[in-house]
Amino acid sequence: MAWQSEIKPASAPVSQSTWQTPPVVEAPEHVKPDPNYNRNDALRLWQKAAHDLEVAKEVEINLRNLILSNEFKNASRGTNNLELGNGWILKAVIKENVKLDPNTDTVDAALAKMAKVGNEGTFLSERLVVWEQSLETAEYYKLNGEYKKIFDTVVTIKPGQGSLELVDPANKKKK
Repeated sequence: MAWQSEIKPASAPVSQSTWQTPPVVEAPEHVKPDPNYNRNDALRLWQKAAHDLEVAKEVEINLRNLILSNEFKNASRGTNNLELGNGWILKAVIKENVKLDPNTDTVDAALAKMAKVGNEGTFLSERLVVWEQSLETAEYYKLNGEYKKIFDTVVTIKPGQGSLELVDPANKKKK
């Protein structure tokens, strides 16, 4: 690789202008210190690696969002697959972040209204909210009609971060 020729050994000082990307370094043995260790070089390489990691994360998330928005325009919540050819599949998991209104009085009022709608309302509200003020999203997505309309007053839904996985046809499980 091109960057390897630009890296000086640990015993030689490393200047900012002579290196581009730090080499891949295996973790040293747990107890035995490295006799060639140079604190300044290690700190500079560590700082550069941390910066490069942040840049790489930003590039990856931007590319993931670009692919999700172009290849999975009409995808529904959950797992969605796109056939790529030759047995390859691009799998996207579309997520939503579903949260309750932080005001417990508002949530209590919505649950009380649900109970007044019918006998099922009390049963639904017991399953719907776990009183650490978190929402049982599986139960929420089962709501419909007037129950959903009432409870939607205390729920905020924002798009979640999707994920991608490139599935190798050689590693697919046979059903």
